[in-house]
Amino acid sequence: MRRVLFLVVVLATVQHWEKITMLFQPAPGAGTAGQADVIMYGAQWCGYCAKARALFREKRIAYFEYDIERSAEGRRQYEALRGSGVPLIVVRDQVIRGYNPRLILAALDQR
Repeated sequence: MRRVLFLVVVLATVQHWEKITMLFQPAPGAGTAGQADVIMYGAQWCGYCAKARALFREKRIAYFEYDIERSAEGRRQYEALRGSGVPLIVVRDQVIRGYNPRLILAALDQR
């Protein structure tokens, strides 16, 4: 019985490892939105938001994220940008609607 329980715990841990590590590590650039060159407006359930997070992590891009379902300030800013879907990513002053790695990286290269 202990072995089965141990196996279930290990499988659950492996399956949810990203969520577990996020509890102990703040997102890169997590601090204030005013300090970040990249701001993402997203939601936890959004698959393309997860892809954007993975891109930011892989490329070591500091960003700040607002969950538009949990943050009133994030929702207000999202609506001011005429958001109609997630992710909505702002790189400096450029608004990128949806997950488009080519556009995100190009906007970052325009330093």
